[in-house]
Amino acid sequence: MLSSVRAAPAALGIRLASQVLPITRWMPFTLQQALLEPLLDRVLAAPLANGELDMLHGRWLQLTLTDLGLSWCVSRDRQGLRISQHQVADACISGHWQDF
Repeated sequence: MLSSVRAAPAALGIRLASQVLPITRWMPFTLQQALLEPLLDRVLAAPLANGELDMLHGRWLQLTLTDLGLSWCVSRDRQGLRISQHQVADACISGHWQDF
């Protein structure tokens, strides 16, 4: 029962992402940033609280969604996750958005 309760937010997140991500490519980056940073902090709250994303302090990870033509650099600071449009990435991950 508990696993189905935990799966529900994930399924909702996937449905929401499938509707929002395709239109994101036409948004200015500042709007993407304003929407994605709080969303990432919420969705990844447990890993952030557990220190699982601390390796991103002072580092940039480039995420590229090849099927949508979107790319962001992600880092971590005291407030949470930050995204940037252009940074020198320490590592890169790319794939279709549903692979993530």
